Amino acid sequence: ECVPDMQHHMDLVTQVRMRCMMERLESVVVKEQNFTANVVLELSWIDCDLKKNLEKEIEARIKARDAKKEGSNPEVETAKASLSEKGRASLEDIFQKFPRNVSLVCESIGGANLGNVLTAKMRVEGEEEPIECHCWTPGIHLLNLIEFNGDPEVWGELYHNSDTEGDTVMVMKCKCKGVYQEKLELKDFPLDTQDLKVQIRTSTQRNFWQIKACAARSREDQAMR
Repeated sequence: ECVPDMQHHMDLVTQVRMRCMMERLESVVVKEQNFTANVVLELSWIDCDLKKNLEKEIEARIKARDAKKEGSNPEVETAKASLSEKGRASLEDIFQKFPRNVSLVCESIGGANLGNVLTAKMRVEGEEEPIECHCWTPGIHLLNLIEFNGDPEVWGELYHNSDTEGDTVMVMKCKCKGVYQEKLELKDFPLDTQDLKVQIRTSTQRNFWQIKACAARSREDQAMR
């Protein structure tokens, strides 16, 4: 497998920017070597395939509708698998509102995973059902999580980046309260200090990705809360 020269070919790498903040430390249990905390995470990356994948889904619906109309495929469902006459506008017209008419749905599958399934849903005028496609996501796996306290909150946003000729930027935000394992350094007790860590791993289907930790910005942090 050929590994690209990331210094000169960053276009071959999915760069994921991440910010992590421990919003509140609730307790540290020395005997059990763990701590309980509220953690806020934000990941963002550019998705170059979203618009193309939505176009494919629209074209698939149009073909299914045409096949049903011509009687060549009588098993095609009419309600969910076809664009209505009103909704069958040109792709250029449909994407005039992109990405304002697209929402992201994040799902978490697995005990310590956050946002490892991401779906984009685009509303098209005249259609009862949105156009849907699965999106790439780095996902989050909390390596030292023992258990969640309550259900974690995971949601997604997207916008055009005006600094990069309108690239679609995907943003995934997570808020979770949990119990985390931590080996405590107690040899200097009672004057000891502890570095409490939340260990994070991302999972991806792409061959190359790079994660970058970013400094928190107070205005955006307020928005995350």
